[in-house]
Amino acid sequence: MDSGWLRIDLLTRDHDRSSFHCGEPTLDDYLHRFANQQQKNRHAAVYVATDRRSPEKIIGYYTLSANAVQTERLRGVIGSNLPAYELTPTTLLGRLAVDQSAQGRGLGSYLLADALVRALVQSSIIGSHAIVVDALNDDVGSWYESHGFKRFADHQLQLVMPMKVVKQLFQS
Repeated sequence: MDSGWLRIDLLTRDHDRSSFHCGEPTLDDYLHRFANQQQKNRHAAVYVATDRRSPEKIIGYYTLSANAVQTERLRGVIGSNLPAYELTPTTLLGRLAVDQSAQGRGLGSYLLADALVRALVQSSIIGSHAIVVDALNDDVGSWYESHGFKRFADHQLQLVMPMKVVKQLFQS
C-alpha cells in the first residue's frame, strides 16, 4: 500500500470519532465512547489513521498500552530466554480496526506494522519483551498468525510476538 496519502497520529479532539464504523460494534463503541477518556487517563495510546485529504475522518485505529504476562505462559510459546520473575513486561495491542469504507485495501496490515514499529521503539525506552494481542474470534486470530504471531496454548484467542522477532521483521 502506498502510504503517501495516509497519516497515523495520536487521537485528538479534532478527529471525528462518531463517523467510524468497522462492522464490529465493540470496536466502534470503544472509539465513539471511550477512546478519548482512555487516552486522557493514559490507559491506552490511541493511534488513528486518516486520509491526508480528510484529516478529521478516521479510517482506522489501534491502541497500545503497557502490559505484563506470566513468564511461564510466555515460556511455553516463545522459548526460554525470559527473566526469572513471575511476570514479564509486554506491550498490549488492545484494539485494531478499519472503517468499512477502507476495508480490503491492506490498511489493517499497515496499521499492524505501524503498531509493531512503535512498540519496538518503545521497548528500548521502557522494557517490553513481546507484543500481545487478544483476538476477537478465531478468524482474527488466524489473521494475526498470518503476520507472525503465535497463540498461547491456554488461551487460543491471545497471541504473542517477541520483540526480537519484531526487530527481525523491520531490519533491512
